[in-house]
Amino acid sequence: MMKEFSYDALSVGDVFTSKFIVTENLVENYCKSLGLGAGQSQPVPSSILAIYKPWYDAFGGRVAQGTIHLKQKMQYFHEVAAGDAFDVKVVVKAKYEKKGRDYLVHETSFFKGYHLYCRQTTTQLWAFAQKKGVGEKGEG
Repeated sequence: MMKEFSYDALSVGDVFTSKFIVTENLVENYCKSLGLGAGQSQPVPSSILAIYKPWYDAFGGRVAQGTIHLKQKMQYFHEVAAGDAFDVKVVVKAKYEKKGRDYLVHETSFFKGYHLYCRQTTTQLWAFAQKKGVGEKGEG
């Protein structure tokens, strides 16, 4: 099982990096999950960059159990092709508490050389479903 990265260890402005390769196998499986048949995957759906793996690799683990993915804003600048290799940069943009709940906002950017292909901003409600009482009758 992949280890969880620590919310408390993150600070606004922290930068993490990883590599991400859009393999033929990933494209095939991703397109299949979208109901696209063979030959319908060109160009590769840009949403393939919306998966968690690139920022899990950058953070060195996964989010805590019970974390809720609240929203994600995607900006695409170039088409993605099978075989593309990206340098991934993840920046912690915000950490805050609201009504006793912890939130994390991070921005993930995909670069090929100096060209920005995609930028995504993700907001998460950290370990919310793990908190005592959530999901119990009259709670949550």
